[in-house]
Amino acid sequence: METTTAAQQNLEPENFRYAAVPLDESMTEIRLLELLPSSSPTEPLICRIFVTTLDDPCKPFKALSYVWGDGTKARHIVVETQHDACHGDAESSTVDGSETRYSKIPITESLFTALLSLRTSHESSSPGGPFIIWIDQLCIHQEDVAEKSYQVSLMGRIYSSAAEVLVWLGPAENNSDAVMEAWRTIGQASRDVGTEGYFTLERWEHLQRATANTDPDDPFTKEYQSIVRKAAEIFPPLVRDMLTWFERPWFYRAWTVQEFCLCPQTFFVCGSQRIPVEFVHLSKLILLSSTSVQTLAAYTKQEGPLPAGFLDRIMEPPSSPLFYCRLRRLNFQRGVEGAPGDGLLALLKKLYVSRDSTKVTEYRDRIYSLLGLAVDAEDLGIAPDYSDMGDPEALARVLTDTARTMITSPTSGSIETLCFSQFPKLPAITDCLPSWVPDWQSGTKPSFYDIKEANKAHIFAACGGLLDVEPVPSPSGPEILGLKGYLVGAIEAVSDGEPWSVQKSDPVRHLLYLAEVEKLADRAAAKDYSSSVARQLPIHGRHRREESEWRVPIGDLYWTVEKGMHRATGEEAGRGFKQFAEYACFFIQCSREPDDDVREKMMEDWGFYDKAMRGDFNYWQSMQYMNGKRPFLTENGYLGMGPADSREGDVVVVFCGGRIPFVLRPVASEGTPGTVHVDEQRFQFVGEAFCDGIMDGEIVTSTERRNFFLV
Repeated sequence: METTTAAQQNLEPENFRYAAVPLDESMTEIRLLELLPSSSPTEPLICRIFVTTLDDPCKPFKALSYVWGDGTKARHIVVETQHDACHGDAESSTVDGSETRYSKIPITESLFTALLSLRTSHESSSPGGPFIIWIDQLCIHQEDVAEKSYQVSLMGRIYSSAAEVLVWLGPAENNSDAVMEAWRTIGQASRDVGTEGYFTLERWEHLQRATANTDPDDPFTKEYQSIVRKAAEIFPPLVRDMLTWFERPWFYRAWTVQEFCLCPQTFFVCGSQRIPVEFVHLSKLILLSSTSVQTLAAYTKQEGPLPAGFLDRIMEPPSSPLFYCRLRRLNFQRGVEGAPGDGLLALLKKLYVSRDSTKVTEYRDRIYSLLGLAVDAEDLGIAPDYSDMGDPEALARVLTDTARTMITSPTSGSIETLCFSQFPKLPAITDCLPSWVPDWQSGTKPSFYDIKEANKAHIFAACGGLLDVEPVPSPSGPEILGLKGYLVGAIEAVSDGEPWSVQKSDPVRHLLYLAEVEKLADRAAAKDYSSSVARQLPIHGRHRREESEWRVPIGDLYWTVEKGMHRATGEEAGRGFKQFAEYACFFIQCSREPDDDVREKMMEDWGFYDKAMRGDFNYWQSMQYMNGKRPFLTENGYLGMGPADSREGDVVVVFCGGRIPFVLRPVASEGTPGTVHVDEQRFQFVGEAFCDGIMDGEIVTSTERRNFFLV
């Protein structure tokens, strides 16, 4: 064909000029790429680029989700210039009546490989048909900061409007063809029995019963378990290859979340294989069944030693939050009842809290890559801004503006955002980022109280009925956050030693933790509560002092297998506290016995295993909610658990709209100490806290509301 011949003549075309296909922002225009056919896989990549509007695309198009790689653009694609693909002849090869012209766009190796493979597969499945696709690297002028910022803001709409989204994982390798075929076989079988119809709040429990095979006579369970048995034959020989498959770079890229979740017709493409992404999700659910897990474990054990946590990595690869986000978003788009979708805060928690798997080239993309997916993005009004790239202060402004709107938005603002402002901050911006602003590093720690705003009944309500955030205009600049709230009291004492670490069984250390709380409780009980302020606080006295000893070490949150996390009660947690103390003392006694057989006999006589099965050690499990915290006592007798960095003189506050309290550090004024009005005082943010006796709004009725300015 003529275009191929011209491109093969080594004409060294000039670089493509994006000004030849300008975009009109007022019409929400985007560029699309038409990949031209070839007669040989070795022929150069040739395309046409044209403009259309998102409001009324002139042609159906696909969108590509892929990994750029290291960013080096050693390859290129040839662009054949045409006059107007939408309003003229789509096959035209003229520019204002002149002869056909060629130019080139440098591209990365990964995109070059993807386009070669996609061109071949398209020509096999749709010979002669147009292949029209949106690709960020080619359809956005990457050197134009203003255009890039605007086009990135449209990416949610682009992926939602695409007829298909193709997730390019890379070429076939490491037995990936067999893995893809396994996903296809089990995923299709699961779809055929209607598994996806159980992805609702009402039917999810039924699916869990089928997975666990608790009702073998149930018709759906019978069908589901037949697929489990088939998977037990197919999956075991592929477990190592499956893990390698999940470790492909695409699964670790921040932008994949948005690109993956918005289009109902989304496909994994690996080499020449293509499958609906739901097939992998359905196959993973099959893996969760006890039969498959047991078979998998038995097989892999026979095959030799495996890396630590191998089965956990198979069951919970980095794709897990992708599938959860996709299901919630698509249900939201379909208008499914009880499917509110995820706001930006919920998405940031899913991606960065307790995870270390999502990578970006530009740090601000941790925010921007999720805007097209967040259901509250329009309310938040965050606009991508790629100016001043590489400037730490510019990045700090992006994070600060994002945090402010996430906290103070009238429609979706949440004080919970503050729970994720943790220390140390990102080194590159630590000197210019306000203390109250989360930087959303990978591995951000979870809040001890996992707040789900969809819950109708919350465990805590420290703000009482004041569920709306009440921002206060900042007196000195955007880096200061003003909030209304209530002062609980100044911290008088913080326990000595290291922050609590309760993950590992260490009964000696755990008993010392309990002793720290007991010591502060004794100090609280010895206080003089005759002052007018203290008399208003109904938490003191012997009864409350005894309760605080078992409430504080677990943050008033108790865990059981049956209920999960719930509010502690004396019947459960009070009893569990005593059982745990007995267990710890017994375990210390056992550890002093050098003979293994004698030690085992001691444990049997004591009934250790029966007690463990009965849940007698749930209190230790519940203590883990307070990991990383230290006990504190306020001047007015409140006992609680605060951040590891808490110190004497810090204050405990409850913000309007906040369900848990926070610890702040007063900042000395620039003038004479004591001259600053209480409603103008500034504070550094220290972290979240639990404070016994004020978690149900008691402070709201006993203290006046005031302003707090966080710097």
